Amino acid sequence: MTRTSQALGGVALLLGGAALGMALSRGGPSGADTSLAAEVARLKTLAETQADRIARLEGARGSSSAEAPRSASTVAGGEGSPAGVDLSPPSGSVERGRKVLADLRANTDGTREAALRVATEEFVRVGDPIVPDIVEVLDSGFDRRYVEGKPHLQHVKGYPGLRKVLLDALREIGTPAAKRALVEAVGRSRTVSDFRDFTYPNRATTDPVLAEGITALIPAMFGSLAAEGLSARDGTYMDLVSFLTTWIRKRGLTDAVGPMEDFLRRIPSGLEEDGLTAYAEVFEILVELDPERAAQVLLPLLEKYPKPETLGRFTRTLEYGMPRATLVRFYGPLLSSGDMAPDLRVGLYQSIPGNASREIRDLARRAADTEALVAFLEARIEAESEEVLKDLIRRKIEALRKDMETWKK
Repeated sequence: MTRTSQALGGVALLLGGAALGMALSRGGPSGADTSLAAEVARLKTLAETQADRIARLEGARGSSSAEAPRSASTVAGGEGSPAGVDLSPPSGSVERGRKVLADLRANTDGTREAALRVATEEFVRVGDPIVPDIVEVLDSGFDRRYVEGKPHLQHVKGYPGLRKVLLDALREIGTPAAKRALVEAVGRSRTVSDFRDFTYPNRATTDPVLAEGITALIPAMFGSLAAEGLSARDGTYMDLVSFLTTWIRKRGLTDAVGPMEDFLRRIPSGLEEDGLTAYAEVFEILVELDPERAAQVLLPLLEKYPKPETLGRFTRTLEYGMPRATLVRFYGPLLSSGDMAPDLRVGLYQSIPGNASREIRDLARRAADTEALVAFLEARIEAESEEVLKDLIRRKIEALRKDMETWKK
């Protein structure tokens, strides 16, 4: 017999003894005493019956321990619980937290949004004791994607998969230990999706543990972006790039120059023009923080993408809000480079902002061989068969000569 049934049996004996003592103290049973004794006897029988019932239920639970665990969202009297009794560990206990985690892994709760909220709330109630168990799942690389069209799964708004649920749970637990565990687990994972799911909810954080953790992980984030590439070109990749550029710009993080330069130098060949957007965003921040290094990065980048359109994509934002001194430091190495193809050099001249300082104009005038560039463009006119393209080149020649005249002033 278990401790529960023993306790109920003891209560029954106490009630029976109390009834007998009351009757004897009154010198024998009267009518009222007889009624009281009958009521006590009834309660004793009820307690014994409940004790036997609980003993049977506990025996049934022991015999079915090898079966799959019940859902963490089961409530007393819920469907599937024996005789309507909830046998789950109490809420807030580490045992309950582990049961919830096991249910999420096994998907016994499905992917209902309410079930995920209940799970996260339970993890928060448990607190630090459940953190190592959550980290263990994250470190294993396990995930359960919540997408439409798969058996037993359905889409859950805001939760693409189990890993994001667990990352959010560590953030919401909110203790110093949980936040450190969050940063360290993401740092070990080093996937673009985990980095995005970690950084996006914390993009405005002022918490020192999280902020310092994000900054420390910047090299790893750029490394993962470069390694995974833009093959999928989904929102996850661009979300992380946008976060990084905003985070670095707001904080003026010069330590991020090296990781950004490495990211740009590892740009893959064969991207479509829209695939260059992420690299152009990073390049703009690099120009702001270290113009000379940005110029050094641009030249090999143009070897992979030797088109004036590519050059324009990387330079067209520089005119807006960029200090003139920064523009001088950026354009100087480019204008003095003798390794640039003629059509790229034309594009470079045309990318110089209209508000460029006299120093930049002087650099352009000294570096330019106007007649050689005009001859190159005129030869292209002869090679083109479509009149529309010929007109476009003629306009380039006109703009180039106009720029040269402007730079001489």
